[in-house]
Amino acid sequence: MSFTNQARRVRDEEVTDNIIVMVVDDERDVRESVADMLMARGYEVVCAEDGRAALDRLRSGPHPRVILLDLMMPGMNGWQFRQEQAADPDLASIPVVVITANRNLRDIVVDDVLYKPVKPEHLVDTVERWSAPTRPLAVAPLAPHTVTADNTVQAPIEVAAAGSASVAPATDATRAAMFSERFVEMLGHDLRNPLSAISITGGVLNLHSTTPEIGESAARILSIVDRMDLMIAHLLDFLRVCLGREIPLDPEAIDLADVCHRVARQTPAARREIKLVVSGKTNGTWDKRRIELLLATLLTESADSDQGTEPILLSADGQQADRLRLEVRHHGVTSIDLLSGPREGLDDLRAVEDEYTRLGLGMYIVKQIVLAHGGELSVESDEASGTRFTIDLPRDAGRVRP
Repeated sequence: MSFTNQARRVRDEEVTDNIIVMVVDDERDVRESVADMLMARGYEVVCAEDGRAALDRLRSGPHPRVILLDLMMPGMNGWQFRQEQAADPDLASIPVVVITANRNLRDIVVDDVLYKPVKPEHLVDTVERWSAPTRPLAVAPLAPHTVTADNTVQAPIEVAAAGSASVAPATDATRAAMFSERFVEMLGHDLRNPLSAISITGGVLNLHSTTPEIGESAARILSIVDRMDLMIAHLLDFLRVCLGREIPLDPEAIDLADVCHRVARQTPAARREIKLVVSGKTNGTWDKRRIELLLATLLTESADSDQGTEPILLSADGQQADRLRLEVRHHGVTSIDLLSGPREGLDDLRAVEDEYTRLGLGMYIVKQIVLAHGGELSVESDEASGTRFTIDLPRDAGRVRP
């Protein structure tokens, strides 16, 4: 199975007029870029800069078909808005899609989630799905849903608001851990917000491109956004390590073949053919987002190291009962030695600094993700055979770090 990564042009067919979409976000650039994209598709867009302004507009004017809601906003934030909306019988049934830069959501009941930087095609597809007359309402309007990485609705979950539940008194160590994680979350929010505006603006440019040159420029913008988002993810995890924290895992039952398929389609290693080979049973318990980050990093590293035109090979071998092997191969050469350097513990910051300097930010985080899952990572590279990254993972990482 092969995938050629090319920026997909957002569909430009006509949509039904007079479908109203509300965009609630305190970042002006984000609001305006989302509004531009949706108006180009024929929607009527109403914007609000915080939750209170959104409620005022909802109660004084025609109701939107769907609400796109940011969470971290001054004044009334997204959690508070959702509580008031749910308590108002005139507003409670309006679907809410959260658009957030926060990867660690807490206590909020929503219909769908889009993560910043939002891909233009995901934005359009999601709005089309929830604004359609036959929108997915298989359960009660306020029932929560979980969404996969490609933003398709699956089964109910709840996502949470900071400070929404009473907790036991925190120790100094707990407070420090909470503060460091909040700091990382806020930094991720501030970095991904402008990147999301760039991504949607690139989509608008692509939608209105009249020449191949403009289309190529728009595709390049979207590819750069993907690379920047990958870099931000690496930076935030590295910051966690520097703050004395392990990279957090959220293991769940997944099919790794599905993850490989999605990453091969969406990786920032744009315009390279990626050949996917799957064998055996590929189900297990891993942190899906971390594995996606790991694979996207290796594929991008491969595309950068190998400037040829031969396909990059991604394989998932699940023929062993208790372990699964991932491999990424390319025809370039790398000097990375993943076996040396610290394997456990975060106390020696000099050792962390030395290994980070030797591996580079992306490969350092790849190694930490593998180790957090209880796995092993190696690389073989020479001019005759090219480079092969090999990752052996226990099939049930949930037992490695409960």
